[in-house]
Amino acid sequence: MSGLTKILRPHPNAKSRVHDLQGRAAPLHRIARNYPRAMWSRMMLRTINRFPERPWISYDAAATLESFMKEAPRSVLEFGSGNSTLWFAKRASVLHSVEHNPEWHQKVQNMLSSTKTRALVVHELHDTVAEYSTFRANSPLLWDIILIDGIWRLPVAQHHVDRLAPHGILY
Repeated sequence: MSGLTKILRPHPNAKSRVHDLQGRAAPLHRIARNYPRAMWSRMMLRTINRFPERPWISYDAAATLESFMKEAPRSVLEFGSGNSTLWFAKRASVLHSVEHNPEWHQKVQNMLSSTKTRALVVHELHDTVAEYSTFRANSPLLWDIILIDGIWRLPVAQHHVDRLAPHGILY
């Protein structure tokens, strides 16, 4: 797929960049709000090989989380570390993050050590489905935000949905 085609149609089964894989067009207000951000991110990646410091989730989801976290200090339980780990570390009061890949865990750990954080950060490596999916499952804490963005999503969800605080956000 050529560069221009990728800009206009990110996936062979998509009608265009503003359609999902089922062919549904995004609402116009979301296109107007998010398309410039997406193009800026793509330009940063292409020119300086960097993504902006933001989680790799939808712009609307990131905005919702940002707003939610400004209301009060929030606790975050995260499965799968990366840009979201750095982003949460700057905004949350408590962040517990688990990663399954040793090399990626070390890379994120190095980035965390050079990042000014607001949160109390616990970033652990668990490379088996049993350890990973039960990470903090027996904690007495109820989490304000649970982000399941790593491997073994179904067992993680099965062990942690009941650990979400009332009015919390599960993503």
